Amino acid sequence: MVGLLVAVAPVGADPIPAPPQLPAPTVPATAPKLTIVSPAKDAVLVGRQTKAADDRYENLDCLQDAKKLGIKITAENWTVKPGGQGVLVVVDGVYATVVHDLSKPIMMASLEPYEHDTFANSSTWAVQYPMYTCGEHWIAAMPTTADGRMLRVAPVVSWWTNTSKDVEQQDEEPGRRRARLARGLPIVNWPLIGSLYIGRTWSQTETTYRSGRVVADPKHMVLDYTIAMGTPDPDGSSHGPCKLKLAAQDDDQEWNDEMEVAPTGTIVLPASYANNAIAIDADACGGMSPYFAKLWTKKPAAEGKPYTWPAPGSSQAEDYWHSAAGHAQFKQHVKAEQRRCDNGEGDCQYGHSPGHR
Repeated sequence: MVGLLVAVAPVGADPIPAPPQLPAPTVPATAPKLTIVSPAKDAVLVGRQTKAADDRYENLDCLQDAKKLGIKITAENWTVKPGGQGVLVVVDGVYATVVHDLSKPIMMASLEPYEHDTFANSSTWAVQYPMYTCGEHWIAAMPTTADGRMLRVAPVVSWWTNTSKDVEQQDEEPGRRRARLARGLPIVNWPLIGSLYIGRTWSQTETTYRSGRVVADPKHMVLDYTIAMGTPDPDGSSHGPCKLKLAAQDDDQEWNDEMEVAPTGTIVLPASYANNAIAIDADACGGMSPYFAKLWTKKPAAEGKPYTWPAPGSSQAEDYWHSAAGHAQFKQHVKAEQRRCDNGEGDCQYGHSPGHR
């Protein structure tokens, strides 16, 4: 597996004051009630092992049926309709959409792989697609107003587990699962920031086509967010009042204009965050790895053939990373990293280029 790149804030960076919170939408007298019907809470979904001959990735053994794995949500006291109120659905913290028709399920296979390796699921350590990553995944649902804002009610969260009929699964120690369920889950209203952009690379260090969001208004980048606090773990530390840390990650992986914000709210991001990657660090609230999303002010100009991620479950993606195209892309990534190593850059994970002296 391609290793995760860990971004470290520069030592001595001065934080900046947090922007003022925008007024929250009014909660109706009768609060909405959302229910995640499927996947059912703590459901165990049995997939199958990939058929790749050269399996470099251990977490591609639980491919689910693309025609069956869908998200079904019901709403009470909340009318959902196109152009009006909706429901924000977030899967593993990174796949997000606002739904205005709850009569049909959201098929998991329709969710685009996002940043693939570097935009990690900071609660479950799942760094790849929920259609085929073994282990636990989570869904969060929040009602949204007609202008796209989250209503300030408690998030509805559910978990499910991917297993495989072809691979023996080891039972997890109860303490580890309790610790995972105790983590704070950052829920970000990504669609409000802007439209999804799927880049041609999964690496944080190759910034030209890095995945992220094309912001709706570069002069008014609205971050709407909350934390779903986990179930307290009697064997671990508890998380009381906390703050989220935000930063603008530049092309050199350094964090700039750091600030701390309340765990729930809506702010307008500083202009310095534009064309950088926003870093959302929920460590103080029990989160794990930071989330990242490049905030493009405009869609990058096309260069060569546009890249399209294969649809999970398709013949092309039964496992893309084991295909000839996948290996070719990975080899190009290795060569680029070796050149960086030759120039004294990067972490030299793959060593120097052959013949380098």
